[in-house]
Amino acid sequence: MNTDIINLTLPNSAAIQCGVSKIGRGYFMDYYYHYVPGRIRIQTPFIHGNPQNAATFDNAIKTLQGITSVETDAVTGSALIHFDENKIKNEQIISFLEKRGYFIMSKAKTSDEVKARSMDYYYNYVPGRIRIQTPFIHGNPQNAATFDNTIKSLEGITSVETNVVTGSALIHFDENKIKHEQIISVLEKQGYFIMSKAKTSDEVIEKAAEKVLEVAEKIIVDASEGGIGET
Repeated sequence: MNTDIINLTLPNSAAIQCGVSKIGRGYFMDYYYHYVPGRIRIQTPFIHGNPQNAATFDNAIKTLQGITSVETDAVTGSALIHFDENKIKNEQIISFLEKRGYFIMSKAKTSDEVKARSMDYYYNYVPGRIRIQTPFIHGNPQNAATFDNTIKSLEGITSVETNVVTGSALIHFDENKIKHEQIISVLEKQGYFIMSKAKTSDEVIEKAAEKVLEVAEKIIVDASEGGIGET
């Protein structure tokens, strides 16, 4: 089974990576669920790439009392459902979808889980400088400020720059006063970073290169199977 990655990103990207497995001419996708009062957004394989199922889904939901609007998208497999909280609860809507096989709540990822999955730990060291990425500060200004203050309290740190959009931190330090291993040790003890999960720059480059080679190989195979026209 071939695995494709949509939105392949290198470090310092805020884009969410979404993994899908290619099966024949279709794609398997994860279930997704997000709720705010009066609105549910889901993603489900039931309507993904299937306009007929999307129409069935749409018509079924509209039969429920309290539903004010439904928007389905067969391309993304998503559905946006607006409803009156005084007439129907989100739990009732999900229960309705599950009973008809349109959705599986136990398999659904939430927006927080998607954000957490969207970025890996990353580590790069050159003498006097460390650059890392960590979910701890990703999208969280308060955590970024805590991270910043903790690192600045260490003797030998000359500057710290954090970026909540990318979840990255750039740390400059005096090698004569503190070693990079000591800095990482502090980060791990505070729960800000997990070195064992961190990818290095070499690993990221290697992964990107492998992806390029996979695409190139597919182009070559497709060309050989389809034949090359004569001029």
